[in-house]
Amino acid sequence: MLDIKRIISLVTICITAIYLINILPMDSMDISIFFWKIGAINEPISRRERQHPNGLSVNIPDNFFVKFQHDEGFYLLSLNPKPRVASGVTVYLIKNKSQPDLQPQAFRIINGETIYYSVEELTEGSGGKETHFHAWKNYPNSYIYVSQAYQQEEFGSYNPDFQVGWSLIASAKIKSAK
Repeated sequence: MLDIKRIISLVTICITAIYLINILPMDSMDISIFFWKIGAINEPISRRERQHPNGLSVNIPDNFFVKFQHDEGFYLLSLNPKPRVASGVTVYLIKNKSQPDLQPQAFRIINGETIYYSVEELTEGSGGKETHFHAWKNYPNSYIYVSQAYQQEEFGSYNPDFQVGWSLIASAKIKSAK
């Protein structure tokens, strides 16, 4: 049997959810993360695949969520961001252009697709070394592009890890536009 405190708590959570749904551009994943952060649920609901209206489809890596959607793709953010360390990643579908204005340093074959990439090291960011990862795969008259940055903690170690960027570019596909 529910006690009065538990009932009041559940009603408060429901009213808060209704309020947030009506004033913020949130989807079910955002709401799930909100309830997880305030301790109302044990873990956020996982929604692995996300499709953009332009046809871009990606698998969202664990511990990441879509912070916002823009005209060409998504900006993903870590659920556990560390200050100054890469926690955001962008993924775009660029149409009417066959490749970005970057020169690839190398390429990898993943799932039968050629993925071009470059890693750019900047010697000085505002807090130390900064490294940018760019990866893309070409399609006829379009390409999918992923960008991720990593910046050194002020006095921390520096081991750039672009696993999330690699995961996104490997899973990204073009499906028919919504």
